[in-house]
Amino acid sequence: GEEHTIDVNDIATCFTRWLREEPHMIPESKFDEISYITDHSHINPFFESLDEPGKTMLTKLLVFLQKINATTTKMTSSNLATVFAPTLVYRKEPMDMMANVDKDADFVKILIDGFGK
Repeated sequence: GEEHTIDVNDIATCFTRWLREEPHMIPESKFDEISYITDHSHINPFFESLDEPGKTMLTKLLVFLQKINATTTKMTSSNLATVFAPTLVYRKEPMDMMANVDKDADFVKILIDGFGK
């Protein structure tokens, strides 16, 4: 038979495109609330305010991200937050995205570290 190889970069690209084409897990109307989420105690009220199917999709993604072994992959929650923040907090305007990159990554790190705890 024919041998197939799977490139992890191809999978990552497909996954990112799928996430960006889905209804936003964190809708634009919630972006102002992000700056008020400074620790894990604010996660549950924020989650309860999200609509479906975004809430379920975000829940599944966070559970998955929490399972990534930082020792093996070098992908700490900070690194994961940096990678996933532009997709989870998808800002249409590049200047808006650049102005909020650190705040959005901090928010996603709080979600990864504190979800379900």
